[in-house]
Amino acid sequence: MEKVIREIVIKGAHENNLKDVSLRIPHYRLIVVTGVSGSGKTSLVYDVLSAEGQRLFYENFTGGRHS
Repeated sequence: MEKVIREIVIKGAHENNLKDVSLRIPHYRLIVVTGVSGSGKTSLVYDVLSAEGQRLFYENFTGGRHS
């Protein structure tokens, strides 16, 4: 049986201003990222979530195989 992923789970993210950030982001929901200047919003969205999205895309379309 194929495992259905219903959320993106981030554990202990460390990027720029992020220090050990863990969160769960549900699929099929509107998600808003807010915070004060310099709190790591851009790092979270572009560096962490974008990288995870690319990894999931790659896994789905290549079966996780490297070319």
